[in-house]
Amino acid sequence: MPIFALRRPRAAVRRRPSRRRPGSLERLDTARTGLEALEAKIPLAADLAIDIASSHVWYMPGSQVVYTITAENVGDAAAFNAKLTTDFGGQLQQIDWTAVYYGGALGDLLGFDTLDPEITLPVGGKAVFTVLGTVPATASDALTTSTSISVAGDFNAANDTDSQTLAFTPRVLAISEQAGGPSSSLVRVVDLATQVQLAEFAAFEPGFRGGVQTALGDLDDDGRFEILAAAGFGRIGEIRVFSSDGVELTAYRTRPFGPTWRGGVNLAVGDVDGDQRSDIFAARARGDGEVRVFRSVAAVDPIPDTAHRVIRGFGAGFLGGATVATADLGTFSNGPTTSANVADGRCEVIIGSGPTTRATVRVYDVGGTTPRVVDTIRPLGGGFLGGVAVSTARIDGDIVHDIVVAAGRRGDGVIEVYNGAVAAADNPRIARLSAFAALGPSSAAVFASPVDVNGDGVAETLVVTRRGQGIRTLSLAGAISGPLGGSAGAALVSSGLPMAIPGIIVTTASGLTYRDIVRGTGSNPSSATATVRVNYEGRLLNGTVFDSNKNTQFGLNQVISGWTEGLQTMRVGGRRQFVIPANLAYGANPPASSKIPANATLVFDVELLSTT
Repeated sequence: MPIFALRRPRAAVRRRPSRRRPGSLERLDTARTGLEALEAKIPLAADLAIDIASSHVWYMPGSQVVYTITAENVGDAAAFNAKLTTDFGGQLQQIDWTAVYYGGALGDLLGFDTLDPEITLPVGGKAVFTVLGTVPATASDALTTSTSISVAGDFNAANDTDSQTLAFTPRVLAISEQAGGPSSSLVRVVDLATQVQLAEFAAFEPGFRGGVQTALGDLDDDGRFEILAAAGFGRIGEIRVFSSDGVELTAYRTRPFGPTWRGGVNLAVGDVDGDQRSDIFAARARGDGEVRVFRSVAAVDPIPDTAHRVIRGFGAGFLGGATVATADLGTFSNGPTTSANVADGRCEVIIGSGPTTRATVRVYDVGGTTPRVVDTIRPLGGGFLGGVAVSTARIDGDIVHDIVVAAGRRGDGVIEVYNGAVAAADNPRIARLSAFAALGPSSAAVFASPVDVNGDGVAETLVVTRRGQGIRTLSLAGAISGPLGGSAGAALVSSGLPMAIPGIIVTTASGLTYRDIVRGTGSNPSSATATVRVNYEGRLLNGTVFDSNKNTQFGLNQVISGWTEGLQTMRVGGRRQFVIPANLAYGANPPASSKIPANATLVFDVELLSTT
């Protein structure tokens, strides 16, 4: 069925004030002279301006970078077939881009590998390109991207080019020490590629021997990891944040459980709200295992004192503590799964039980004000009571992160990997491994941190540690090597997995492609029959507008299937660009009055205003 009337609104007539320039022929005041004089006026001409920007200052190998490139006509005449050219410096691969046009501008809407379209820019028209590029694991040195735009008759070349340079920073491991007599609060920073130690610093007072857990995340969205350190048992449970060269960023200090908690803090980082900043997840290492989530914000005090969410994962009477991890396991609507195959840029929380109860891993959706369990895994057999440590990474190659479970005390050093897809069936176990079996039995807990070695977004290796037996690397096939970064008998290792930047280009199993321009914060449509109210504009791939409407209301079961599917994962207040193939639109039989060719791919810019 057509998307309602498919009517085009009457175009507003745009009037521009006249401009006087030297060289024009223009009538002058004759009151005093009684004569007319003429002055020259420069002929009307286009003046194109280009700008490239990125929120990042740094980049890491194996990460992603996003640029916003804006081309605008600030002159007095339209620019036809203007040529935009971008040089990515040879450092980027897997380049995807999408475009949004304003003020009557026209051009291609998306592309790959290169960004060199021809565009039309009326006076005041603007084109905004969002570019996502993947940095290979072998990248080094500064990353410079430059862009330019040109058209015949542009009289001002000064604003036709721009560039952006990102400084190089290596991907690193953070190695700290578990609790014990000979331990300290030292944290060592090791280059992941070369295994060379880059820095060493004391996270807390030198005499503290309660153990330090670390996590790596980009808290300020500058493209470089910060190192978070949390105090173990016996000291006020404080989290401190350091740059990768060991300088403390004191504004980030926080005590997640207040000034009296001394039972130790376990850590994770992840983006809970889709703003590209890593947020902090803190779990009580002893006691009830409560998990508190703290957003990282752009403010003088970047970590608010009030927790964003609080999760009590194992009920009243539980005293074994908990470990915590995060991953974007799909799209959820206050508990129920909207899509287990489409990442929404907001992480879910994975909590592992400590000792004294049957080993349990629970996954929580924290999108609503009340966290809700969306998945439960029972690892390591039914009777294991020694507790588990959890971590996450893409391991089996699909889009959903998987869950790594390491056995706690008396667990024989076993590590199990489970498929992270949320479904009614039990999560399949991908692997069962051991890094220390050849060294004989030990009652010590084991810890595993996944590492993406080659920057393809999939972890190929686990860095595994156990007290008294050092650090080893373990492939998913079970091959063992090590020690890594030097031997440490009581080490804990944290690796940083760069966040994939969501919402740039997402393709679903049906073939629908979309990109979020603005992420909404309101509710989702509740079902495929929900009623929504939207603003939208529809274009063909060549940029021709065939429909535009504002404040339009309809049921999701009344429109083309690409809309029915795509709107269900939006939130009120959001704006999304859909690329809908013909089989999800009108196929070979579009409405006769619609100006849509047969078998056309359609592009819609949709803003979700409300849903009931």
